[in-house]
Amino acid sequence: MSKMHVVHVVPSLFPYGAYALLSEIHYGMQANHVADCSQEVVALKGTETPARWEIPYSFQQTDSLSSYLRKKSNPVVLFYKLATTDCKPVQQAIGGSAPFIIVNVSDVGMSGMSTCNALVTVSQRMYSNYSKMHTNLKVHLIKNGVHACIFDAFPVRTEDFESSKYFVTGRMNNFNRCKHPKDWVKWCLRSVRLAKPMWHDYLGWGGYHKDAVAQCKKHNHLGGENVV
Repeated sequence: MSKMHVVHVVPSLFPYGAYALLSEIHYGMQANHVADCSQEVVALKGTETPARWEIPYSFQQTDSLSSYLRKKSNPVVLFYKLATTDCKPVQQAIGGSAPFIIVNVSDVGMSGMSTCNALVTVSQRMYSNYSKMHTNLKVHLIKNGVHACIFDAFPVRTEDFESSKYFVTGRMNNFNRCKHPKDWVKWCLRSVRLAKPMWHDYLGWGGYHKDAVAQCKKHNHLGGENVV
């Protein structure tokens, strides 16, 4: 059998969190599985390349996916689902032309889900919940993370604290219902125990921003030496 050809399909070129996951998977396959598979990226919507979009891609209309894939040798589709993405039109357009794997990056329950050959989740909570909700599907778990070697080194911030005292971490996301866990700030302060106290920069904006600020004010003094 010829080696697998992975077609990463994204709903649009908007540089959302799914692109971050796509870039990590794309890099991992390129670095570790080049002998086993080839790969390409296909976008279904978009007008111009975002500034931070670095992976080569092509555009395809949803209804042309089947004919496009039939020209490939041993194709497998990884479709990156966003919170509001409806997978059904893409699944129906692909038909039987390639295995269809949904990579679900948002914990929004059944919204927009379709039949597929496998469902990939990105957290233990999602894996547990979706395994119960989708008993007829093969549900898999991968952990969100980054390959440090693909990023340039950057200087440590020193203006706000004594940098040698803390282990500095950060998180940036939209402060909405699915991206801002109610217990995140409390967990960072009370449960994280590292060799050094943790300084966590929690960055973002949105409807739940006031809630995050309130949690910081309420729980920071209970966190020992950790700071959010």
